[in-house]
This record gives sequence, C-alpha cells and structure tokens, in this order.
Amino acid sequence: MKDGFLKAAALSPALRVADCAYNTAQILQELRAASARGVKLAVFPEFCLTGYTCGDLFLQRTLQQGALTGLQTLLDASRELDVVALVGLPLLVRGKLYNCAAVLCRGRLLGLVPKTYLPNYGEFYEKRQFNPGSTEVETLTVCGQQVPFGTSLLFRCREMPSFVLGVELCEDLWSALPPSTFHALAGATVIANLSASDETVGKAEYRRALVANQSARLLCGYLYASAGHGESTQDMVFAGHDLIAENGTLLAETAPFAGGHAETELDCQRMESERARNTSFEPSTDGYQTVDFSLTLTDTALTRFVDPTPFVPGDPQRRAERCELILKMQADGLAKRLEHAHAKTAVIGISGGLDSCLALLVAVRAMKQLRRPTTDVLAVTMPCFGTTRRTRSNAEILCEELHVSFSEIDIANTVHSHFADIGQDESVLDVTFENGQARVRTLELMSYDLAVQKITDEDVEELERIYRNMEKIAEKKEKASHYEAMAADIEFHLQIARISRNDNVFHIMSELGDQLIRTSVLSVRYGSFSLDTYCSNHSRLLECLKNHEYQKGREELERHISVWEGHLKKVPEILQINSDENLVF
Repeated sequence: MKDGFLKAAALSPALRVADCAYNTAQILQELRAASARGVKLAVFPEFCLTGYTCGDLFLQRTLQQGALTGLQTLLDASRELDVVALVGLPLLVRGKLYNCAAVLCRGRLLGLVPKTYLPNYGEFYEKRQFNPGSTEVETLTVCGQQVPFGTSLLFRCREMPSFVLGVELCEDLWSALPPSTFHALAGATVIANLSASDETVGKAEYRRALVANQSARLLCGYLYASAGHGESTQDMVFAGHDLIAENGTLLAETAPFAGGHAETELDCQRMESERARNTSFEPSTDGYQTVDFSLTLTDTALTRFVDPTPFVPGDPQRRAERCELILKMQADGLAKRLEHAHAKTAVIGISGGLDSCLALLVAVRAMKQLRRPTTDVLAVTMPCFGTTRRTRSNAEILCEELHVSFSEIDIANTVHSHFADIGQDESVLDVTFENGQARVRTLELMSYDLAVQKITDEDVEELERIYRNMEKIAEKKEKASHYEAMAADIEFHLQIARISRNDNVFHIMSELGDQLIRTSVLSVRYGSFSLDTYCSNHSRLLECLKNHEYQKGREELERHISVWEGHLKKVPEILQINSDENLVF
C-alpha cells in the first residue's frame, strides 16, 4: 500500500443456490487465500452468500437469516485478516427487502449499500422481490453492530487517504446515470461493483467496454466481480467474468467460463493526481457520509504490466495505425495553416535526423492534401562543422525520393561568428555549441523565405534604387572605389534581411557588415574579381525576388555566395603577398 498502490481482486467462487453455509465457506476460503497473496480489497459477486437465482426464495425468512449467519461468520474470520471485503446478500429493513453489498474489515461491518436500479426487463424480475435503495443514510443494527445503510456511503482508509471506496451493484453501472458517478465526485478513487450479469452473445465485449469507459470517465479504479459457476440453475447462464480497470485501461480480466479471479494493483495516487489536473472534475460531497477504516501499510509488489514504451504500441498493426493517425493529424493542421496564410511554399530545415524527417513527411503529405506539387516543399540542409557525412547523405536521399525542392547552405562561417559574439569556446562541445548551429540554421531559413513572401512594391523600389547605384559604380570601372562597391553590395543583402522583417537576422548581418566589406575589398583590389560581373548576379536575384520565384532565387543566391566565398578564400594569400604594402581601405 506504500506509494499509493492498492492490491485488489475480483473473485467469483463456485456457489450453490440457497446454500448459505456452503457459499460462506467458499467465500472464506477465497478471502483467506487472497489475503495471503497481499490483497487489501476483495470484491465478491452480487448475492454471493445466497446465490442470485433464488427467485421467490429471497422472500423466505430462513434464507434471509442464513445470509446473516454467513455474514457473521465472515465478520468473525476477518478479524485476523488485513483486508476489506465486499459480499452480497438480501437484507430485510422495516419489512422491505433490499439487494445489498456488505462492506467489512477486521471484524467490523463498515456499511451496507443497497442497489439503486433494479432491472425488471428481459430475463430479470428483481422488482418482484426487492426495493430500490435510497440516498438517505440511516443506521441499522445488523449482526450486533450499529451500521450505516444507504447508497451515499464512502469508505476511506486512514493509512492511505488516497484509497476511498465507493460501491454499486450490477444494474447500477448499466443505468443512464450510475451511482458511481456521484461516488467519484464525492471522492471515491476506487469503485467496487458486485454483479450477477448473465452471459449472452456479445455481452462480454459490451461489459468490458462499459467497465473500462466508466473508469476513464470517473478517473478511478473499477472492480467488477460477476457471478459464475453454480448460478446457472435456471434459464440464465453465468460466466464469472471478472474485470479490473484503471482510468480507461483494463488491467486484469478472467475469461468467461474460465474460472479463477482478476487481481492487480491500482494506483490510487495517480487517480488523485489526474483529478487535480482535470479542471472539469468538480467534487461534490453533498449528502455523503464517510466511514473510516484501518489497514496495515505495507510494501506492494507490482504484478501489473508496465509498458516500457507507452506511446509506441508493440503490436505492428496498432503501431502502423497510430503512425498513420499522427501523420494525418499533423498534415491536416499544416494544410489548413498553409491555406489560411496563402503560403506559396513550406520551408523545412532538413538535417537527416528523425525530427526533421518527420517534419518533411508531414509537409509533403500536406501539399498532396492541398493538391499542390511536392516541389512547393523547400528542403534546406545547412551543414556545419557538427554535420556528419551520413546524416547529410540521408537528407539528400530523402528529398530526392520525395521529389521536393532541395538546396544547401553552409553556415559554418556564420556559426563561427556567432560563437565569437557570445564568447563561446568552440572546443567546449556543450549545449550552447549544439544550439548555436541550430539557431543560425533557423535564422537563415526564416530570412529568405519571409523575404519572398513579404516583399512589397516599396521594398522592390528600394532594392532597385540600391541596384541602380551599383550600376553607376560599375560604370566607373577602374575609377570606382572598391570600398564603395562592396558597401553597396552589402547594402543590397541587408535590404533582403530587412524585407524578411526578421530583426535577429538583420542584426547579425549588420554586425558582420563592416567586417565583410573590409575583407571583400582585399579580394576585389588584389584578386581576380571583376566589376563586369558585379551587377549581373544581383540583377538576376532582384528579378527572382520581384517575381516571388523562391527556388530560382535560392539557387541564384547560392551561386552568388559560392563565387564570393571563392574570392574570400584568396584573402590569406593576398595578405602574404602584399605584406610589405600599406593595405588601406
């Protein structure tokens, strides 16, 4: 019972109809065995002291007294047992007969809970002998003890307050508004159902679903003990179908007609936690009376199955169904967002890892759902010094197989600069090292994509103004100032960052701008760079931006950057060759 776990059992002993002495002996045998196994809550079927199929014999005083004698025997024997037990019997109260569940623990009769809903249809005729229970709790003298009697009773363990027991009987669960609903709202974390549900074709599946769903709806543990062997003396057949569920999950079950018992551990603290987080679960204790009892607080060995992969079904078919559902959910949501935002493209940063691969699959499915070509998905891989050949290859192969647009941007230099800005030692391979690369990739993706989608006529005019200035500089040829030419080049690219409305990217480019100008000037002045090609590259890029041609513009930008990097690589050689000269910018 430590840590909130309660070992519980639903038991269906073999009975004889109207033989209370025999039935009591069978119940006691099962109860002692259960207690020896560490069971703290033992639930037996409806009318287990008498048998359910007694018919009008229930009206006989001899049978009623036989049930009380059997109850007294169980009370006496329970003094030495550390267990709460529930047994069913008929009880005469002020001349009216009730179908009751008796709750007993260590020789004490804790309470008597009458059945609320009496079936009187089909093969059932309970209203012929019995009366429905009342929510009003009164005190009776039974077996020499003062005992509360009524449906509004709860039973709470002092040593484990998270174990609060509520009781209902058979038809109560099958009704439109089960008493267990009110029990749970009043604080019951465990519901015990004493039942004599007969067996018909398909009923086992329905019963199983009913128990599991009620445990889910009430955020509780639910024990269902059903009549079994010995009851089939009339035109009904009983299968002893015992069930234990917790919060929608069926934890233990006996197969119909197989005998035995259902036994497992219930996590009562989990039920408390689930209810605390569920804002629609509104407690209400109006009219309820709680009876406290004591059990020894002991260690509970867990026998219940604990799934090591609760979110990944072990069954291949169920796993495939769940994966398909995940893709459908994500793709449908993304498709709606793309449609709502009138997005022309979906840009995915693809690394070859699991997360980006899933994102790519979702994006492709969303495009298909919108009846758009998969080339509208723009997969961008951004290798850095942390990228392996394997992941890079996986990314390329996946994009090829899915027929999406693919491009590559090397961000190593940008990440180096970022690390310098924040003072990160590149020899320290920590979280900052990893996040730096991811951050730059994200910024690069957002910048260009947003620029294509958000560019306005005014933005185009500003780019054209900058470009015309670049043309004037190019016309000067050898008279042109190299610093002036590179400054205009950087201004063009800064404007693209400005158009993206991405302050982070713009800030980074602004910080690097002057450094890039100075380095580029060296490559232009002392290298092979020609002003003849100075404008042509930017002209093509400008046209792509004006026409919202993302992929073509991306390719043009990559060619431009590649040429630029080629010139920049010559800077160390230039510095060495011209070391004696006064390198003035």
